[in-house]
Amino acid sequence: MYKAVLCDDDELIALGLSKLIPWESLGIELCGCCYDGAEAKKLVETCGPDILVSDVRMPFIDGLELTRLAKKKNPDIRVIIISGFDDFQYAREAIKLGAMDYLLKPINEDELISQLKRAVEACRLHAEQEALTQESQKYLVAGQLRCLLYEGPAAFRDRYGPESLQAMSSTACAVVVASIDNYEQLGRRLNDDEKAAIQESFYRCVRKSGKELVLFSQQAGTVACYLLSETPERARMLRDSDIKAVRSAFQTICPEQTLTFACSHLYSSIENLQKAYSEAMLALQERFVYSAGSVIYFDQLRRQEEAEFSGDFDYIHDVTELVSLIKQCDRAGVDRVIGLMQDRMLKIGGRSYLFLKMAAGNLFTRLFQDLRQYGISEEDLEVNALEEYRQITDIQSIEDAMKRLRASANRIMDVLERNNRNSYHATMLAAEKYISEHYMEHDLSMDTVARQVHMSPSYFSVVFKNEKGVSFTDYLIQLRIEKSKELIRCTDLKIYEISYRVGYDTAAYYSTAFKKATGLSPSEYKKSVSPS
Repeated sequence: MYKAVLCDDDELIALGLSKLIPWESLGIELCGCCYDGAEAKKLVETCGPDILVSDVRMPFIDGLELTRLAKKKNPDIRVIIISGFDDFQYAREAIKLGAMDYLLKPINEDELISQLKRAVEACRLHAEQEALTQESQKYLVAGQLRCLLYEGPAAFRDRYGPESLQAMSSTACAVVVASIDNYEQLGRRLNDDEKAAIQESFYRCVRKSGKELVLFSQQAGTVACYLLSETPERARMLRDSDIKAVRSAFQTICPEQTLTFACSHLYSSIENLQKAYSEAMLALQERFVYSAGSVIYFDQLRRQEEAEFSGDFDYIHDVTELVSLIKQCDRAGVDRVIGLMQDRMLKIGGRSYLFLKMAAGNLFTRLFQDLRQYGISEEDLEVNALEEYRQITDIQSIEDAMKRLRASANRIMDVLERNNRNSYHATMLAAEKYISEHYMEHDLSMDTVARQVHMSPSYFSVVFKNEKGVSFTDYLIQLRIEKSKELIRCTDLKIYEISYRVGYDTAAYYSTAFKKATGLSPSEYKKSVSPS
């Protein structure tokens, strides 16, 4: 069994997950359940878990630092991050640190179980790979190949001598990585046995039909193979032929599934085998840019400088402009910004899939927070933010994901446009009622009234003036003056007493406001309405 540590500063969540998840049946021993990062750090150090499930925001040590510490102790530990919409910055850093993925709160039990199964499968395959002894190869023994693949030519020379490398240096090489498209989503429509059968068929097709492809690494739904030949031209011919054969064989067995292949540069010397492996894996990361069933060549990828990449990411992640345009129902502006986001994602490549998840979460969080301040709920919009987020991020191509994002934005704008002045009428009536009941309070302010009707002060100010024809301040002054005139006519209260009763701190300030509104001082007005 594989060991796991669970950490969440919400004790109810942590205890609930510790009891609801069938840890043992998943092949996991839950070593402990922690409620802060410091406690989790101690358990990670003593237990040495294979799997870590952690919240990002915790006391003492947050999930990022905990991930760093766990990776330092065990670089192959599988980390699953638990995150709220507001934690996307943390989640982004966690992914950079090597976390498998992250789950949104509230936690869906089935999703967590699915991720834990992935983690267990990855641990098992990693253990098998570590224990696996490579067969003797046509040109190199297993130990020499592993050295070249995972450590590089310098380590090979140190271990086997420069003469051994020189003897085989003229062998051409390439690496091909093959992967089942949308493999992670198979679990949503297939049971475990059906998913395992597809995976086994995939492995079998690679072994039998890829006659020149030598499988050296296999993970859930993905395999990596190297290919050796006399010349790069010969290697290209063999590579293309084997890709075609594997694809055809797999399509015959699993007609509803497709495969994506990622290919390194074709090198004339086997000294570059490790470099070829890295290139093929980088090419595979770009799969989000391509349609399912593609062959991705490293040599054709568009590369970027890190500074340019950072600028593109910042543009994608900052959804302020898009939120503003949706609220304004500016459809042309929304289409323009989403188009620019798509262009930036295409430039970034495969990593943009994770950035899309963060940007979409950030967008719906910000948008619905703002709309709630305006008194507009998810029910009013007929949109479920979490479901929209999942629909967008389940799509495995940038183009389709952006189409879905446009559709979501247009649906929200449709409702906002229908939510015309009539929709604000009831809200303004409630505001007017609150003012009439609290005008005598000296600290009554627009902010106070806006909070009562669940609007931001700035938006309330605009809507109030549009509905009432005067600003909030002028409306309050008018109301207080009218109430004071009634008190002057109907009571024997002194002027300073009346000023206090209608919400003014000083009689002088009240008198100034009264004269400005009526043209008379309170005393003059009192004389004018007194019986002769």
